[in-house]
Amino acid sequence: MIVVFAIAGLFGHVIPSLMADHYLGRLNALLLVSLLMSLFTFALWLPAQYYPKKLLGLYFFTVLYGFFVAGSYSLLPAVIGQFSKVEDAGKRFGLVYGFVALANLASLPIGGKILGVGDMDGYTHLIIFSGAVCFASVIAMLALKYKVTKGLLGVI
Repeated sequence: MIVVFAIAGLFGHVIPSLMADHYLGRLNALLLVSLLMSLFTFALWLPAQYYPKKLLGLYFFTVLYGFFVAGSYSLLPAVIGQFSKVEDAGKRFGLVYGFVALANLASLPIGGKILGVGDMDGYTHLIIFSGAVCFASVIAMLALKYKVTKGLLGVI
């Protein structure tokens, strides 16, 4: 599964970035890939866990999630740079990735506590937590877009 995730990520680094540059705008593309990551977590990963012998659904989720995760990794620096002056870019990169590091540091023990002893309910709750955190990032980006553009429409 890790290899499938990584191969999908190769395309995910390039295609969403090209779409952002030519059609959607950087923030819109980041919003889209984050929304799709959250949607696929709830719509594909959550049901796939109940059919462990049928791996096709899990592989399908892995490909799509790997693609969109890589897209979010490659689009985030572009979005930060878009809203920064050149002299402030380093500070903003450091601030954003500092929050990312703290969130990653906190999410591991939280995920372990949610998972518990490893029964099916623990995995269900972990998947819901993962999708909810991803959706929270979508809400934060919508708030940023609304603040910057005074609306939710438009390419930015």
